[in-house]
Amino acid sequence: MKQAFLDFVAENMTIDDIPSEGMRMIAEDCGIEVALKIMQKLAGTRFSVPRYWHKIIAEKYIVANASKPVNALAVDVGLSDTMVLRTLNKKVTEIGKPVQRTVFDYLDED
Repeated sequence: MKQAFLDFVAENMTIDDIPSEGMRMIAEDCGIEVALKIMQKLAGTRFSVPRYWHKIIAEKYIVANASKPVNALAVDVGLSDTMVLRTLNKKVTEIGKPVQRTVFDYLDED
């Protein structure tokens, strides 16, 4: 495509001119410029956005904030209490010491 045409598109494209629903959603949330850049760079490419796209960074957040209650961590990262506990237990296994104390830890102190 010629640059003159791309410049015209960038200046004149509206959300109604965007050809797909997914790209319209991107334009509405991120701006027409972002949608246009995606259409130019990734034309014809199919991709999906994982439902739990944030899970890897959520694990880092959970470990960094392990002193917070499990239910508070779950709300912070948008995962279930069970997923938060699994993350904490996995980290305990990896580093060999508890990251967060449970009620059982207090019972064992007698």
